[in-house]
Amino acid sequence: MKPTVRAVIGTASTYVISGLFSTLTSVLAAYFMGDVNMAPGLLGIFFSLGGVMTAVIASLPGRFVDKVGAKKTLIGIVIGELLAFILFPLSQNVPMLFAAMCINCFVTSFSVPCNTQIMRALEVKDPAKMLRVNSIGSSLAGMFASFLAARLIDNYGMDWRTAVFVFVAIGAVVGVVGILSILSLNLNVEGISVAKKTDAGAKEAAKAYKYTPAEGKSCLALCLLYIGYMGVGITISVWLPALLAGKGFSGVEASWPTTVGTTVQLLSFLLMPTLIAKALKTTKYTPVVCGLLAVVVLGTMLTNSILIICVSRGLLAVCMSFLSLHVQSDMALVAPKQAMGRYSSTVLASANAGGVLAVILTGYLSTTGVIVLLLSFAVLGVVGSLMFINPAKEIAQANAANG
Repeated sequence: MKPTVRAVIGTASTYVISGLFSTLTSVLAAYFMGDVNMAPGLLGIFFSLGGVMTAVIASLPGRFVDKVGAKKTLIGIVIGELLAFILFPLSQNVPMLFAAMCINCFVTSFSVPCNTQIMRALEVKDPAKMLRVNSIGSSLAGMFASFLAARLIDNYGMDWRTAVFVFVAIGAVVGVVGILSILSLNLNVEGISVAKKTDAGAKEAAKAYKYTPAEGKSCLALCLLYIGYMGVGITISVWLPALLAGKGFSGVEASWPTTVGTTVQLLSFLLMPTLIAKALKTTKYTPVVCGLLAVVVLGTMLTNSILIICVSRGLLAVCMSFLSLHVQSDMALVAPKQAMGRYSSTVLASANAGGVLAVILTGYLSTTGVIVLLLSFAVLGVVGSLMFINPAKEIAQANAANG
């Protein structure tokens, strides 16, 4: 077996386990909330731990991988993920559930620098293909978990803990295969650094750099756009099963929209860059897509038709895929080279903050309050996308003039 294939199997195993875990915490929320007496407000904090953890640990994963190496770190990720997975159904109270989520969020944050180091060590010619396999693995795991979990409970009489242990067993098999593949890799990572290192002079120059008016406006616009669509997208993605259970839907019915969403998300990920390549190169469609987020909010929150809710959840997956691809390409085009890191980190931090804020607030609001909140985030996305058009044109013209 080629080293690259072994590497793909090893890295993808961490994404599959993570996909199973993260989907189950959302799909089964209505079951474990009542079991451990978790208030809706605490559930919002529980769902937002990933975003908070990402902000807190910052560059630690990259520095750790540089010191320890990708092989040992990947094995640690698998073990940590399985530990969190086992702790999840064993949790008898809220602190134990929070501990399980924190462990999972912490260890999975090391995946990206591990991937980077392995690809550089193996001199992978098409890194995007390897990363695509990881994303596909996570999406397929999410589809499988969302489809089967509630059915094990409602149709086969399992309690939620036993149902999770079924997926723990599946995750363990995947983890063993992943560890064996990782151990069989012969990697020379000497001198391959994945942590972002900037000399003092360059760092000071980046801090001192002042955005041009167009760059400043574009940064603000992308922040608003990112806050808007992440606020809507993340909130509906993680909260929808619990919200539907509160409306009286069965566990199986409440899981349908998540299954539809993960399926459409996977298809969008595979097909969108090819099918709508031209649309991704222009800014005129972005406000329309952001406007569709309002349709998603109304379609998921104001109806009791599971068909309409499923269609809305699928539309959300399409919108999120489109906007994610667009914002990433937009940042690459307009971010100033002298302060590209500061520019992109500002936009990404705003997205993280928007998602965390919306998820937490949802736990404390009534249905009407949640609708108003999410519509407000959708409007922010539209405003940001409209604000971005003119400065993006100005920056493109300036770049063309400067050669």
